[in-house]
Amino acid sequence: MRIVRASQVKNEERSYGRTVKRLLDLENFDADSLVLYLGQSPQGKLDCHYHSESHEIICFPIGGKLIVNNESFDFEAWDLVVLEPGDTHGYESNDGSETIHLAIKLPGTPDKVAVKSE
Repeated sequence: MRIVRASQVKNEERSYGRTVKRLLDLENFDADSLVLYLGQSPQGKLDCHYHSESHEIICFPIGGKLIVNNESFDFEAWDLVVLEPGDTHGYESNDGSETIHLAIKLPGTPDKVAVKSE
């Protein structure tokens, strides 16, 4: 797992006064497909699961809380996490409020495996 904190990434100046943040640069990444998801959980809950083959990049546009391998992480707006195959993950907001995330799976194969809660 790798966490990228958007607030710690420097802005790059571009033309017309535009700035960008290079949040992630994947070099030599072997994937023949990808899937981009927009996830909206009205009650802020996603059951724990993992992906047997895919890496997953999850970004929280308004912040959020993610549980990865039984450890809880808080995310500010636009932070992201890169998950390896087998990293167990899910979320549950503290107050039951909506959670929104963008997720990219590489490759885009259907490999989600549910994890039973204890």
